[in-house]
Amino acid sequence: MDVGEDEDTDMQSVGGAEDSDVEYFTVRSAHEDYKRKWRSVRTLGQGTFSKVVLATSQQLPSGSSYDEKHLDPRKLVAVKIVEHGPAGGADEERIEVSLKREVDILKSVSHPSIVQLKALEYTDERALLVLSYCPGGDLFELASEHRSILQPNMVQRMFAELVGAVRYLHQNYIVHRDIKLESKFPQSHVSIAFAYQLFNRRLGRTRL
Repeated sequence: MDVGEDEDTDMQSVGGAEDSDVEYFTVRSAHEDYKRKWRSVRTLGQGTFSKVVLATSQQLPSGSSYDEKHLDPRKLVAVKIVEHGPAGGADEERIEVSLKREVDILKSVSHPSIVQLKALEYTDERALLVLSYCPGGDLFELASEHRSILQPNMVQRMFAELVGAVRYLHQNYIVHRDIKLESKFPQSHVSIAFAYQLFNRRLGRTRL
């Protein structure tokens, strides 16, 4: 089950006056020809090549507290920000090629255990990828801090979903290349979503 935005609700704009000290993202839908607007809530993570920010399309009066606990989970997304230029020892061309490959693959996949690309925007300074958000943290955090929750039946269910996602990718000649607990996000106590990083590749049909 996707706990990201409800596609049937109005997601095209946050509405109301903007808070001057908050970042807003106006991004073109990945599937339809119009732009949507999200308001940043907090930083979810920072990597070598990108930063991920929690954002919402929920409309609240200017100056309201955007506490994640009180926001509609259907309107929360993860915005991945990839700055143009070299990073982590990789030159700009390599990062741009990897980003294009990631976007092309995300556009081509559709599976309940793989995060969905909802919107995409390129500017002169950066690329914005709006992805479905899974509020349960990652599996590394779950295994480290809440190990008692991981009963055998739940682990079996999660592993089955992970295998199903990998099988789907392999059937489409795609390999992930960075499978680890930190890139798996529980959507609920019994399901996971498979995150997509810049570590992926589509293979020729004779290579898998």
